[in-house]
Amino acid sequence: MLKIKDNVDLSILEKFGFKYIRKQNMIYEHYMYESKTKNDFYPMLRCIVFCNDRYISINTNEIDIIFDLIQAGFVEKG
Repeated sequence: MLKIKDNVDLSILEKFGFKYIRKQNMIYEHYMYESKTKNDFYPMLRCIVFCNDRYISINTNEIDIIFDLIQAGFVEKG
């Protein structure tokens, strides 16, 4: 699994288009990346980074955002 390195401040994800979502009911606080293509009526959830363990959950075949995070040096194998 991939995760964000421990020494990286998670707020840096906002510069990559992630939105911070605070803890709600039973959902942990996390950063979420959504995108919308011309064929999508609503934005599609593409990637989530959970704040408690920093693991990355990918919900798509389009992994360009993960590649950008790896190139910036923020990702490690967990």
